[in-house]
Amino acid sequence: MADRNEATLIHVVVQGLPSTLCARDIFVASKICYRLLPGRDGAGYTPSHNSRWLPDGRENAVSEFDQARKHMVDCQIRPSDITCRRLLAAFMNTPRHAFTPRPKLASAYADCEVATGETRAMMRPRDLAKLIQAADIQPGELVLDIACGRGYSAAVLARLAETVVGLEDDEDCLKRSSSLLPDAGADNAVVIKGDLKAGVPDQGPFDVIFVNGSVEELPDAWFEQLAEGGRLVAIVRKGPIGKGTVFTKSAAGIGERVVFDANATLLPGFEKVLKFAL
Repeated sequence: MADRNEATLIHVVVQGLPSTLCARDIFVASKICYRLLPGRDGAGYTPSHNSRWLPDGRENAVSEFDQARKHMVDCQIRPSDITCRRLLAAFMNTPRHAFTPRPKLASAYADCEVATGETRAMMRPRDLAKLIQAADIQPGELVLDIACGRGYSAAVLARLAETVVGLEDDEDCLKRSSSLLPDAGADNAVVIKGDLKAGVPDQGPFDVIFVNGSVEELPDAWFEQLAEGGRLVAIVRKGPIGKGTVFTKSAAGIGERVVFDANATLLPGFEKVLKFAL
């Protein structure tokens, strides 16, 4: 049993988790916090290949992360009408905690967004899964991941597509994602620096454009970089509620279909410009 100081640390970390989490999420988070405490060496535990993701070589926490990831898939993603086996496997095989800032590790697999920087966050697992499933990514397709942050979304997308191009304008996110993606086995993903609104015209056309965050307005440049038959998926905020939306490009124009309600961090610069009539 943890002594008083260790119990206090666990309590503080768990207290910092969102109030909307279920008891099982909090239980898993508390176990991860406990395993990461100094001196918890996990005698008898055989480390797996994922041990490199843990701070200070505390390999005994691997099994807890594995359990938390399975819980995320079984209790958050599957019940949200996610039926694509390839997508479920992608989430099971991508270590979300590897892309999570160390102070937020207890929330890595929780049913909430996880802030990864001043203007970036990993989407709630359920929302990320539903948005990716709506894109219907095929094995031979080229995907653009806009505002990819530390690279978690790109790592998941890379298990579904032939090639993923991540686009970032944040220098810290760019450096971190470029180092984390190869370790996650996403050798078919690359992150480049550029203007998010401009996209990456010299790399397109793209079969799928994935927007990692919510927006109030979508630039025309994104649609211009879609291949015919291509899909752009984003959480479009209209008032207080966002809508997970699929835009499909055809010879007749751009079709739009709302798939689900969701909230995600609003990407800076994508707020709707208010127009005043004289």
